[in-house]
Amino acid sequence: MKPVLLSLSAIIIVVGAVGFQLITFKLNESVAVQTTRDIKVAQETFKATKGNGKYGTLNDLVDAKLIKASLSDGIYSGYRFNVKVEGDYFYVTAIPVRYGKTNYWGTGRWVVFEDSRGLEWIGYNEGREKIPDERIRPR
Repeated sequence: MKPVLLSLSAIIIVVGAVGFQLITFKLNESVAVQTTRDIKVAQETFKATKGNGKYGTLNDLVDAKLIKASLSDGIYSGYRFNVKVEGDYFYVTAIPVRYGKTNYWGTGRWVVFEDSRGLEWIGYNEGREKIPDERIRPR
């Protein structure tokens, strides 16, 4: 009787751990999408105020208190955020710190892209930072 109870307890613990990881995985992806949107709003605010008509780096946005200070190193909620400014254009990408083909082994699967023209792209790419086709980016 006791071995059956022990086996049942082990199964419950494993299922609970996998379920918790799935919730964390999906939460990281949702936070990445919202954070890129927040960075876009912060960029527009920065450009209209402290940036004097120019977009800023991630650290500029943190220093201006337009985004969370925890983003200053570019890592947040299992994702690495990168802001690239090219003249009057910017884009932000969010890629998982540890890409996971399964919900258990990674911090996320989605790559998120947002730019100053309002383009948003979310997709799977096995951990490579993929930016949408060059034809949609200004030259």
